[in-house]
Amino acid sequence: MAVSLLSACNSHSIPEDFFDPSEFKKTYEDRVRAEITAPIIVVGRVEDFGSTGIRRVAQRDPTVKLELMSVGLHVEQTLKGPELGPRLTFRYYAYSSANDRDLGIARYIPNIGQRRIYFLVSSPTGYRLIGDAVDHTVPIRSGYHPNYLCKDSSEGCCIADILLMPGQGYDQQLFAKQLAGEASAATVFCSRARALELVKVLLNNSDSHIVQAAKQILAAEAPKSAP
Repeated sequence: MAVSLLSACNSHSIPEDFFDPSEFKKTYEDRVRAEITAPIIVVGRVEDFGSTGIRRVAQRDPTVKLELMSVGLHVEQTLKGPELGPRLTFRYYAYSSANDRDLGIARYIPNIGQRRIYFLVSSPTGYRLIGDAVDHTVPIRSGYHPNYLCKDSSEGCCIADILLMPGQGYDQQLFAKQLAGEASAATVFCSRARALELVKVLLNNSDSHIVQAAKQILAAEAPKSAP
């Protein structure tokens, strides 16, 4: 009789996985549309993480080996869903190191102190990321925003604000380097008009690298004159 992968736990105690092979065919826009429907969206900073020791093969692709991870967050803001308090623990299935090939798509790999936006669901076994193995988080390079209150009716536009508004303790050079990518993400989550509006504000930033990066984005949007 074949033995299911790796776990000594009773199969009934192993949480189901959300790994979806169709993720490989999805565009960034497709993933954002799915993420923004998550019932819980929080901004959080990783305080601890580790393996639960539970391993399994993906239900929809038995060639993919998964390992259940637990991540402890300090919740800085709740953008959607109930206020969950300052401390939240969620789990997700990571792409196991026991696999003999690369996943070929961005994965979520936690690090202590990492600040991201997390798209979560509540399950019978606790809070989970809305998808497994694939990265369903958004890194925040703009620092900590303790006084930001999401007043927009669209959570996506609140995410755009957070990505493009410098907060406390941010790395100015990293923010400038990643600004074009952040503006693109803000466009998908909200709109190009909102992204450019936020980029224009950065022209008044005290850091010359950020100002230059903002100018380059806005110059690329300027109408081209006829030859």
